[in-house]
Amino acid sequence: MLLDDATNEFPGLHIEYGAAVAKRGALAGVVYGDPASDHSGIAPEYRVGLLSIPARAELRVHRGEVLLLAWFAHADGEAVRGISRFECAGDRIARMVTYFHNPEVVAEICGELGVPARSNGYRSWW
Repeated sequence: MLLDDATNEFPGLHIEYGAAVAKRGALAGVVYGDPASDHSGIAPEYRVGLLSIPARAELRVHRGEVLLLAWFAHADGEAVRGISRFECAGDRIARMVTYFHNPEVVAEICGELGVPARSNGYRSWW
C-alpha cells in the first residue's frame, strides 16, 4: 500500500505525487489498462502483437533488490515491458520508480534475469 504522500516516478517523463494521484494516474494505466489501446501510453509501432490484456505483475530479486516486473501478453508469448523499484517506510511504499519508457534499463535487467523484454519506446505520446 502506498503512503498518502508517496511519489511515483517515471524517469524521463513525469512524477506523480500522492497515493490518490498514483492510483488513478500512469501506474494505474500500466497495471489495469488496456495496453493495446491508444490510451495506453505505448505508441502504435510498439504495440504490434500486443494483446488487450492487463499486465501481470511478478516480484523478482535482482542484485539483492526486490523488483516488480510487469509482464505483457503478446501473440507470441509474454514479455516484460515495465520494471518498478520501491522504497518503503515501515510496511508501506514511500516511493516507486517505474521504468516503462526506458528501453535500455528494461533490456539490461531482463537480460540479467534471463527473461524476455519488449520496448515501449522513449515517450508516452506520439
